[in-house]
Amino acid sequence: MEPLRENRHYWVIAVTGLGAVALALSSPQWAFPSDWMTTIILAAFCLVLSQLVISLSSAVFFLLNTSLVVAAYLLQGPVAAGVGMACSIPVIMYRRERTPFSAMVFNAAQHFVSAVLAGLVISSVLGAGSSALGSPSTVLLAVLEAIAFVLLMHAVNLALVSAYLKHRENISLLEAVRRIDPVADIPGNVLLALVGVVLANLIAAGSWVGAMLVLLPILAVRRVFRVYSELAAAYSDTISALMGALEEKDLYTRGHSDRVASYCRLIGTEMRLASRDVVLLERAALLHDIGKMAVPEQVLRSVRHLSRGEFETVRRHPETGEQILGGVELLEPLLPLIRRHHERLDGTGYPDGLTDADIPLSVRILAVADAYDAMTSDRPYRPRLSEEQAMQELLRGVGTQFDAAVVQSLIAALQNQTSLVGDVMKSASSTPFPNQSPEH
Repeated sequence: MEPLRENRHYWVIAVTGLGAVALALSSPQWAFPSDWMTTIILAAFCLVLSQLVISLSSAVFFLLNTSLVVAAYLLQGPVAAGVGMACSIPVIMYRRERTPFSAMVFNAAQHFVSAVLAGLVISSVLGAGSSALGSPSTVLLAVLEAIAFVLLMHAVNLALVSAYLKHRENISLLEAVRRIDPVADIPGNVLLALVGVVLANLIAAGSWVGAMLVLLPILAVRRVFRVYSELAAAYSDTISALMGALEEKDLYTRGHSDRVASYCRLIGTEMRLASRDVVLLERAALLHDIGKMAVPEQVLRSVRHLSRGEFETVRRHPETGEQILGGVELLEPLLPLIRRHHERLDGTGYPDGLTDADIPLSVRILAVADAYDAMTSDRPYRPRLSEEQAMQELLRGVGTQFDAAVVQSLIAALQNQTSLVGDVMKSASSTPFPNQSPEH
């Protein structure tokens, strides 16, 4: 029998499922639909439209049926919205990805709870619902109620999914929230809430045909997102291909670059950088040593002191990396980080000898993450430093080599993420390193 801690996410599923049942049974009479046929039709459309899911990240799925759920709420109340959300399960995607049945049950239950709970709260506060439909004088109230409903539903959904991920993946709650990226789909859902108000008004007026015509632009939006997703996938494939080529030459780079990317994510999250900036940092970290493809293999694997010429060859790898990636338009945002990741605040770094004011924050973060992993990784000529020793070295370099705020953020992040650090450090000690020079 598995330890209880490895099954804690099943408790989250059970509690959420029971909560959905209890919420349905305890909801006041006014929260239930007055017209079940309209509710069923909208739920059916939710089921169909939810198959056109857009993946924003590994943990975030943008469902196009939000407008239908909002219409169900405004027309028939919280329980109708809950039924619509419970039917908003991307079954096709789940089957393709072999999603466990327990996860599907959890998603249906938490969708229901999120919509009903949000509907009950907003209805109690604003109390407009269908009475705000059909009148120009009350349209603003309907819009405000729709947006408030969507935002609160999003917040409840975030809390439930974060709890599920925390226990399933055995990670901290903060890391679970970070993986979900809580703001990623808010703008789109607010826009769909406005569409939901239009749909509700059309359906209230008996114009189902008009309502269906309003949904057509949503399908066009999905096409745009699909093209974007394909470009993002091509971007990731390009990075993977480049990493694969470098790994063939230098096994150390494989483990090192992955770990540096993890540390960049930790620092960026601790410093509350925008999610897009954190993603940019991670991608730059994966490719920051790509210029070593031009360094002879015997130099990369050397255990002796490098000659002056060999040392200069290694020092040129940031510039070489910039040149290698310079012809790839999708990778252009990474070029400044790759070129400058060996610069120092005191101006003694390379290749450009930049000083404090000229070094962007993203470069400072990459430099600290790179140095920390180098110090805590085993090398042929020395064992890795302990975490405490490496932190002391970073602190000694503050003001000359490293940015003080970045170093403090890394230390704070490491102290808050002990389980993740353990996994990263295990990777550092188990990577099969070739012979290398201390100049790397």
